[in-house]
Amino acid sequence: VSIDSIAKIPSGLSFEAASALPMVFLTVLLALNEQAGLKHGDRILIHSAAGGVGSAAVQYARFVGAEVYATASPAKHEFL
Repeated sequence: VSIDSIAKIPSGLSFEAASALPMVFLTVLLALNEQAGLKHGDRILIHSAAGGVGSAAVQYARFVGAEVYATASPAKHEFL
């Protein structure tokens, strides 16, 4: 395994939760990068943006410079 593929587990995060993080972001990369070709200046609507994949999608979309519109349940609006 390359040293570039290793990251320290943040304190307070269980091994199980940490092991799931790559899958969440790989899902977003496959969907938004490879399939949708999301790029700077694009607009995207992300449903359930306060959830695992949704929040990763928001992070990726902002990273590439897309304009993000998001939905979430009322209890999670403050989080967004």
